[in-house]
Amino acid sequence: MVTRYWGSEFMGHASAETMAEHLHLSISALPKAQIQQLAMDGPSVNWKLFELISNDLKHQANIKLLNVGSCGLHQVHGAFQAGAQSCGWEVSKFLSSLYWLFKDTPARRGFQDSDRL
Repeated sequence: MVTRYWGSEFMGHASAETMAEHLHLSISALPKAQIQQLAMDGPSVNWKLFELISNDLKHQANIKLLNVGSCGLHQVHGAFQAGAQSCGWEVSKFLSSLYWLFKDTPARRGFQDSDRL
């Protein structure tokens, strides 16, 4: 699976129907058969948008979108944590060590110090 940022449109307080219209225009060049999920941040208008896009894709290309809840990032993060804990590889410690290794490097500290000037 590949995740890509496609683009943004700022529409203010748009209805789900308006958002669906803009989304259809934005993704018109993409192959519909490869769309798997529509990410959202939770408000009701996003659920309506998910429903509209899901129905359109089902009728146009016989595709069913994955529904991983209102915030897919949290669901995937939880699944990753559960997998990391069950395998016993201590992935969390490794990633934490990498974070501190790169955060505390002399080059990074020098860059941060020059940013403050």
